Amino acid sequence: SPVIQDLYVDNAETHLFPFQIANKLFMTYAIPVEDDQGVRGYVILGFELNKFVVKEIKESIRTDISFFVDTDLKASSLARKQRFALEDWITKDVQIDSSRFMNENASALVNLGEEQFLVSFVKIDLTQKIYYILASSYTAEFKTFSDIQKIIALIGGAAILLGLAFGFSFARTI
Repeated sequence: SPVIQDLYVDNAETHLFPFQIANKLFMTYAIPVEDDQGVRGYVILGFELNKFVVKEIKESIRTDISFFVDTDLKASSLARKQRFALEDWITKDVQIDSSRFMNENASALVNLGEEQFLVSFVKIDLTQKIYYILASSYTAEFKTFSDIQKIIALIGGAAILLGLAFGFSFARTI
């Protein structure tokens, strides 16, 4: 079987690895079956990485995640508009600078729709060019800080106006 031939497994260890079958991406486990003479075979269990699994992963890690094979998006927890923007960015910008993104784990600040995201590439399998992308909304994360900055600016402006008003009123009495 081609699946078994491509399987990389060390003796007596369980391995987690991605595998693409019929344009679908699966995360599979290879569990050795052994007896007193050694490993006799492997039980392979797996699940498809689809939108339901990706949603569960997002809830656990609290950041968006997308799975790609080369430049083909297989599953993503991003909103539709952001997902399309990520696919567009992958096919255009990442292909141009593929040595930076495809051959090593890397991060970039990317505009996806109306938000800016910190995007991190993590390779899963080099032979099949399978990787996942973690995308954290830079805009949403720093919105709180931006709101605090605006409040501080308003308080500072109000303090200056009050200071001027009190200053003029005290100056009149002199």
